[in-house]
Amino acid sequence: MQRTRQRLIVIVAAVAIIAAAGIWYLRPEAPTQTGPIIPATFRVLSGPYSATYDFLTPSLGWAVVVDYSVLSTRFFVFRTTDRAAHWEKRYSGKAEGSQTYLHFFDERNGLLYAGFTYRTIDGGDHWQVVEVPGPGAFVSFASPIEGWAEDFGPDSAHLFRTVDGGKTWTRIGAGLPAAARLQQIFETQSSTFRASGEGWLGAIHQPAPTVFVTADGGAAWHSTELFPTFGTDYYDTMVRLVPGSAEVAFVLDDREQLIGAFLSSDGGTSWAGLSFPFVDISPDELTFVDTDHWWLFHSGSVYTTDDRGRSWLYLHELAFPSSSWRSDHARAIDQRNAWWALTSTANSEVGALAMTSDGGEHWGMVNAPQP
Repeated sequence: MQRTRQRLIVIVAAVAIIAAAGIWYLRPEAPTQTGPIIPATFRVLSGPYSATYDFLTPSLGWAVVVDYSVLSTRFFVFRTTDRAAHWEKRYSGKAEGSQTYLHFFDERNGLLYAGFTYRTIDGGDHWQVVEVPGPGAFVSFASPIEGWAEDFGPDSAHLFRTVDGGKTWTRIGAGLPAAARLQQIFETQSSTFRASGEGWLGAIHQPAPTVFVTADGGAAWHSTELFPTFGTDYYDTMVRLVPGSAEVAFVLDDREQLIGAFLSSDGGTSWAGLSFPFVDISPDELTFVDTDHWWLFHSGSVYTTDDRGRSWLYLHELAFPSSSWRSDHARAIDQRNAWWALTSTANSEVGALAMTSDGGEHWGMVNAPQP
């Protein structure tokens, strides 16, 4: 009996040693005194980098990583086909500025912004610069080939349209309404135009909350005022399209704080007020999966709705210590899957990526791309 007990002790000890050795082998990098405590089974993005992600499905996704360590900033495009278990570097190019945007319409067609607008038609293996009308044009694509650009002249703004992916642009109409504003693509992660030619623009510095709508691709615009007013000196608005045939208009006050939101399902004829769990949300924190199912990621908390925002289900705060990780940005992929980019609170040059597959109830760290 004594000999059997000794054998068991030896076996348990051996298993513990093997397990410890396996964990050491899987650990992507040795811990540092300045970094957070990092579990052993995922890789972080460490260095003077920033990452922007887009997942078409839970398995298929891309990342744009901007490298700020070089005099002439550059970016890298990565692709994963196994839910971020592995990332493959597909492309590198020149970047400018700090704003980035990444969106894939399907497995082959995507857009990228890194100071310049890029377009791919082969899944991210090759990218071409989209020549836009004007040096500072705001660009919004509704499909791989149909897009709009707002070019600011000395006295007015003009709208241009492309139907060939940006190879050629045609000026539309006599000009935009003076107060109209086409959101930059990296502000809302979505187009404000539909492929049908329906389009929406916010308005800036108006005495009442106002939005503009077109049904013919921008040739003619009509204004709509949203009521009630909120007692501020002037208002800014912006519009997000909901899949299907709905729109959400966001109203900001003269301090650029969100003070109201409205939903229309009839092309702007009528509007219903929306309420959110927080008063200080950003429109970019919302993901519209479909007409009814939306996600809200706010300061490390996750909310979902299945009735167009009439009611919200609070899931829980991000399941990683707030003392170690800070929420960066997040997006839903579908009703069950989403990703969340994080930054270390101890070292701002350490980033991580988390994903959920059960509607946001549980999150797990996955690998970040490695430049």
